[in-house]
Amino acid sequence: MTGKWPTSRRFRPVDGAAQADEHRGPVLRERANRILRRDEHLFHTGDTVHQTYLVVAGFLKSYVLHENGEEQILDFHQPGDVVGIEAMFGQPICGSVVALDTSSVRTLSLPDPAETFVSRQSDATLMLASMHRAMRRLTERLHMVVHPTGQRLARYLLEFADAQARRGCSRRELRLPMRRRDLASYLGLATETLSRTFTRLQQQGLIKVANHEVTLLDTPGLRRMAGLDVEKPHAVRHAGQTVADTGHGRRSQPHDGNRSRVHSLPPDDTPSTGTISRQ
Repeated sequence: MTGKWPTSRRFRPVDGAAQADEHRGPVLRERANRILRRDEHLFHTGDTVHQTYLVVAGFLKSYVLHENGEEQILDFHQPGDVVGIEAMFGQPICGSVVALDTSSVRTLSLPDPAETFVSRQSDATLMLASMHRAMRRLTERLHMVVHPTGQRLARYLLEFADAQARRGCSRRELRLPMRRRDLASYLGLATETLSRTFTRLQQQGLIKVANHEVTLLDTPGLRRMAGLDVEKPHAVRHAGQTVADTGHGRRSQPHDGNRSRVHSLPPDDTPSTGTISRQ
């Protein structure tokens, strides 16, 4: 796989963006969309800006540069996300934002945070929803650092599929617009490790990979690999005993009134030696 990715033909706006002028208050009505071409920056780390931006279509990434010039991916931004929230508080931008595909953003002029949350509630709701999604992604990434590589990738593919579905796109046919090394950085993996993981999931019949197109062939299997469908053991108290059901049979034990332990094993994640082409 090369580092060059074609521009997406699926230039879909955020769900409901056609009615944004009607439902999201005067701030959005006053602002026209700005088109960003592939690799065009919206702003850079340290910039001082006076507006935030709603992603209407396309795909962007935020990142910082290490001293050696290597990029650390902070987040990926899809339609419905708001970027540049630092501007609300007069703070410099903490991460550069660049388009990974032909994208469209809409400027939100927000001179005073208090005014926004009091008199522009629709815009405040929009930003809070975006901040909530960003916090969930950050929390998920913090949890992923201790997970096996297959579990990390499976979780990301399922999250990406859910995001596409919310915009009315296919939940099964995915197009990942980022470069392989960007996704590897986001997941905390080496690029070669991510390539091997893609190959392994394909060999297991979970996905099909063709350049940047990824087809989910076995969503239940992916959910199991991601640890999302692990049956939680539960206990049922009956006739002075605790019956612990692990999903693989039952065992009965005397109830001591203090503890009932059921241990489960993490999913197997034996690495594969298969590879796919690297950037």
